[in-house]
Amino acid sequence: MNSKCIFRIKTFAFCFVSVVGLTACGGGSNGVVNSGSQVNVVPPPSGSNVKYGAVYSFYSNRNDQLFSYSLQRDTQAEVRHYALSVCRENSSNSSCRIEATFTNCVALAQDNRIHAYATGDTLSNARSSALAQCRQLGGTGCSNIGGHCTTPVTPQTSKVGGSSNETPDLSPTDEPSESSVRYKAAFTYAVHSDSDSIRVVGSGSTEETEAAARSSALSECETRGSNNRACRVEFTYTNCFAQASGHGSSYYGFATGNNLASARSSALAKCRELGGDDWEGNNCTNSSLYETCVDPITPQTTKVGGFYNTTYGAVASVRYYPTTRNISGSINENSEVKARHFACLAEQDCRVEFTFTNCVAEAWDGETDIPGLDDSATYIAVATGNTLSRAESSALAQCRRFGRSSKCRVGNTFALRDCNIPITPQPSKVTGFYTDTTPASSRQPPPTEQPSVPSSISISLQDDCNDGSRIDYRFFAIGSDERKLGQWPGGNQVYYTPGYGERSAEHNLSCRTSRTSIDKICYGARPRGRSSYWGVDIDYSKSCDDCCYRCPSSGRASAGIQSLICP
Repeated sequence: MNSKCIFRIKTFAFCFVSVVGLTACGGGSNGVVNSGSQVNVVPPPSGSNVKYGAVYSFYSNRNDQLFSYSLQRDTQAEVRHYALSVCRENSSNSSCRIEATFTNCVALAQDNRIHAYATGDTLSNARSSALAQCRQLGGTGCSNIGGHCTTPVTPQTSKVGGSSNETPDLSPTDEPSESSVRYKAAFTYAVHSDSDSIRVVGSGSTEETEAAARSSALSECETRGSNNRACRVEFTYTNCFAQASGHGSSYYGFATGNNLASARSSALAKCRELGGDDWEGNNCTNSSLYETCVDPITPQTTKVGGFYNTTYGAVASVRYYPTTRNISGSINENSEVKARHFACLAEQDCRVEFTFTNCVAEAWDGETDIPGLDDSATYIAVATGNTLSRAESSALAQCRRFGRSSKCRVGNTFALRDCNIPITPQPSKVTGFYTDTTPASSRQPPPTEQPSVPSSISISLQDDCNDGSRIDYRFFAIGSDERKLGQWPGGNQVYYTPGYGERSAEHNLSCRTSRTSIDKICYGARPRGRSSYWGVDIDYSKSCDDCCYRCPSSGRASAGIQSLICP
């Protein structure tokens, strides 16, 4: 049983009420000012009783940006999907986008063509914040036009945003004549047909009106994007535009400014706010692509936008020998197609179990912390989760259910244990299988001879390079064919030296010479933020003459203390 109502307050607004979710809208306008900005957002606590809401926006027929919201969904992903569905149903255009999610209360405010939204832990607080944001954007007669709370209310830090189509306040000496104002429009679009989530930023040509600038931007977008429905005008501007990206093409920030330096600075700040700087030094940087100014420049308030692209991983099961199965996987690929491809790369008998956009972990019931090289494991489990700890917990539970419960473990040495960057939440996925695929009737009893004696290599590194930089390092397990079998530590983690003149802890690295042979162990190191390196480098991309050590047939071999002198 659903109902709809239409009403007008100065500009226009509408509300949509449904038994499965509640939505109310307020008008907005072209010219976003801090649209969707978040103030020190604190993630809401987890729990089965938490309900989520989402604020979304779209453009009206007269290029006004409108705000609305949806409520009462169990996950952020679900409420975002539902809000976009409602938005597209009611607005009949492709400009819909999510501005913020929340777990408390939301309210809208407007004054003529100035519009704002805000969240708060009470409806009164949300309304007060929305009014304050409306007034901050220049409104003199702001009033609330709607508001609701999730049930139950889960407190979190307030989020505010708004838009304004008012003419910027210019001093008499700066005020241009109406005929001299020119416009451009910034847009985003998808670049690969196999994944709409891979988005980049562009800008259209200079035009005489905002409507023409939007039309020009969409036309330019549709010649570059692989899916016309993925093109979206973000805003128009009359000054300068710049963008910044981080961690490859995962994070984007873009902004305007009254000169290029100002636009670049704001774009960098947005990219970093979204998390674009990473530990490997792949930090946010400005790009000259689409970096431009309108001629002539007409000063106006800064406009900022940004997003991150979803990345994908895949889990596959591999038959390495006629009767043995193991796990293979991929991470941080920019499409599901690529994730599936690289999960089975160079593996002949391989089957993709699932793809994922969050974190993955592996658990097994073996005797050591090396799952792929542990002959004693009888069952391997893999699970995903929105955090690494949740993925580990699910994988461990699956292992204990079907494997030898007392021996089940998770670890990071050679294990499939990592997160996509950025993490895009989704429901958990779990799989598992027995490593021995021989029919029970034909299995032979275990051999009576003694198992191979464990062996290892011990090594320490010392920072003897007085350049003021901390040294990150890893160790790599290499097979007889020079193929990398794994690394310490696992995933995206690194070890690092304590400081100049100081020695690292002694690392005792396990060797196995059974089904899969580790022929040698190599080290690779790099000073943080620099391009120089030692050994095979931090990513095993280089070769060396004296940085690898053969695994002994038994016992422990010492590689001693390796001095890292400035290259």
